[in-house]
Amino acid sequence: MTRAVSVLHGASLGAGFALLEGLSSFIHPGLGPDARSGEVLVGVVAWAIGGALLGAAPQGRRLVPLGLLLAVSAHAGTVLGLPWLAPIVLLGCFPLVLRPRLLSFVALVSACVPSSLRDVRAEPLGGTGEDLVLITVDTLRADAELGLTGAWTRCDEAIAPAPWTLPSVYGLMTGSAVRHHQGGLRAGTGYTVADEGLVRLPERFPDHARGAFVHNPHLRAELFGRGWDRFEQADTWRAPLLLQHSLGRWSERLELGPDPVRQRRDEALAAAAEAWWEGAGDGRLLWLHLLGPHEYRRSGNGSRAAYDAQVERTGRLVDELVRSLDADRVVVTSDHGERIEGPSPGHGKDLADDQVHVPVWISGLVECSGQVALIDIESWLRGEVPDATVVELGGVRADPQAFEARAEGGTRLERSAPSIRALVDEPDATWVERLEALGYVDE
Repeated sequence: MTRAVSVLHGASLGAGFALLEGLSSFIHPGLGPDARSGEVLVGVVAWAIGGALLGAAPQGRRLVPLGLLLAVSAHAGTVLGLPWLAPIVLLGCFPLVLRPRLLSFVALVSACVPSSLRDVRAEPLGGTGEDLVLITVDTLRADAELGLTGAWTRCDEAIAPAPWTLPSVYGLMTGSAVRHHQGGLRAGTGYTVADEGLVRLPERFPDHARGAFVHNPHLRAELFGRGWDRFEQADTWRAPLLLQHSLGRWSERLELGPDPVRQRRDEALAAAAEAWWEGAGDGRLLWLHLLGPHEYRRSGNGSRAAYDAQVERTGRLVDELVRSLDADRVVVTSDHGERIEGPSPGHGKDLADDQVHVPVWISGLVECSGQVALIDIESWLRGEVPDATVVELGGVRADPQAFEARAEGGTRLERSAPSIRALVDEPDATWVERLEALGYVDE
């Protein structure tokens, strides 16, 4: 085979692989961002160029399909947790080098593998009762404006139980303060797990179809999935195309910028939640956790302008979704605030107002005056907003012994640290990688 023919063979095989992969993604859509036609075309060009370059090498006719098989098997090994899969596939296919046409056919068929590894969309379950929606927007300051349309009651003095996600969401889901649930406290290289004896929010609505769709690596199913009929975490979702997946991962590893597919996960998450909602019938309880504002440190320069842009984008998404769902009651709030200006920006640093003071919107007209506690989410979903004259606070990331209370009006009260009896959850490598991708280097 001449060099020109080998180059043409490599380019054709690479382009064919990308086309079949894109077609497979359209036929077999999974959870997460769907493949876009423009991205498929970019993949066709990129794979064709790669195939042509490899085809120009000695034995390129054989190297091109082997290279495709190596890329696919390495991807599958990562997804399935089988690091030895790639060398086994190569060893198994090595005898086919004597039959390059068959080897090329096998490489083309492997284009269907990436889409088959994506999580499928499961069927929802029906329930009874009112349709209720809880939307928590990560890292939403008390002065943030989502621009929601329609009739809403805004609670201006809502206080989160903790200044960062893990202990705060434990509080939302258990209806208890950090000193009581004792979850999300730093313990060595891990964090404590909330008291398993406490009833979780979805368990308080047993007659409802209950679906949770969340985007934050801390909100793992093994920690927060209890009681939900359907629990989906967007951080486990994969890009529909192998090239996207690889470029996104390396972009973040080399600190060249955030994974562009991950930036679309909030939209994909909302779409998945809406699809679940439409199929579940009446009597639904939906929890949606969006990450948008948290990403201002990754997608911008960490400025207030970058933060406001993320809030505006998330606000449009929330407003469109709420109008589409047409639920009986909707609560929109946050897990914690954010310090943008001044020293030590971020969250989880201390129990100051800028990190625990959050906004709350409740659909319809309800009475909301004075200080309220975020751990009273169940009451809000039932249309009641009890006052909280004192809110217990805890869960500082670097200081598990830091506890205090906030009285109505902002007075901070001293509290001693409780005796911690919780189990410790040690992070695995995958969890750490997902946290680091969001900038959680030492959080």
